[in-house]
Amino acid sequence: MTQLKQNDFVQLEFTAKLKENNTIFDTSNEKTAKSSGIYNPNMPYGDYIICLGHKQILPKLEEKLVGKNVGNEYVFDLKPEEAFGKKDAKLFKLIPLKFFTKDQVNPVPGLQVNIDGSLGTVTTVTGGRVIVDFNHPFASKEVVYTVKVTRMIESPAEKVKAFLRMKYDLKNAVVNIEDSNNAATVKIEKKLIDALTPEIKAEVEKELVNVVPEIKKLGFAAK
Repeated sequence: MTQLKQNDFVQLEFTAKLKENNTIFDTSNEKTAKSSGIYNPNMPYGDYIICLGHKQILPKLEEKLVGKNVGNEYVFDLKPEEAFGKKDAKLFKLIPLKFFTKDQVNPVPGLQVNIDGSLGTVTTVTGGRVIVDFNHPFASKEVVYTVKVTRMIESPAEKVKAFLRMKYDLKNAVVNIEDSNNAATVKIEKKLIDALTPEIKAEVEKELVNVVPEIKKLGFAAK
């Protein structure tokens, strides 16, 4: 069997749940997502491809997958510090109630809020003050991941496409490879190309050349 190593591109099947009550909070299986009430139409169910070692899943989970075999299913128990961290008291913030009422928001315990770009959960509302927890919702929780690597990705074009989707959310890119000079051309919508500065293009090329050694050059073209 093929053993996994850093920088391998692999397709995964996985389901993640809280250890304390077996609540499923993430999965690559569309049927499981729907039955668990967590279905997200923007998720790439059944086609979850990552590059190991590039923090596209929990770093500790990536670490545990290295050395494992393609085709086998594994169950990994992750402690809080290996998953979403322990709760940090500094991330509990006291916010005046009027901050919410001015926008006609009624803060109640459990309400998720976005404040200055940070997501938090209301924990307490008393005396004109609201306490918001900006820790990850699963901080201090033990989690269990059931993971199966279904296949290795060998095609350079598929690797490039998968990396662009995971890292930059480019879901409909068309990738062509010129074998003669190891150059990849990524075809995307013109409005996206217009938004790419030379610095961004250089950074994307640098990353891809690093993770896909078959590629030496990267260019962009309109569809």
